Amino acid sequence: VSLIPNEQHYGNDFQKYRQFRASIWYEAMRLKHCQKILSSDHAYGFILNAIETRRIELVGIKVWRGMVDELIFNYTNMWLSRTNLGSIFGKARTVEAFYQYFLFGDIKGEMQPNQFNKVTKAVEFAKR
Repeated sequence: VSLIPNEQHYGNDFQKYRQFRASIWYEAMRLKHCQKILSSDHAYGFILNAIETRRIELVGIKVWRGMVDELIFNYTNMWLSRTNLGSIFGKARTVEAFYQYFLFGDIKGEMQPNQFNKVTKAVEFAKR
């Protein structure tokens, strides 16, 4: 397991520490609760990883309730670092929209209504 050094996180020293702490927690929960890599395909693997991330959050906070505030803080930084959908095209745009809507409940930027409907249906299905 390799983790990103604090220098690559945003904010002051304490904010960097909080992000690093959340990274360590995510890796620990993955090691404890994930059995295997489900796919090496980039887009499909990205979607499965998003679903798995949400699953380990739900399982992990049952065990480690003190991480809820840290995860909220981490989600804020994750949301700020997400790309606007207007700068992404093709399949990658749909995958990024799924990721944002699945984890954050919203998307950055605009999508065509038919694409957005597909994303919302996929998110509803994934949350079951």
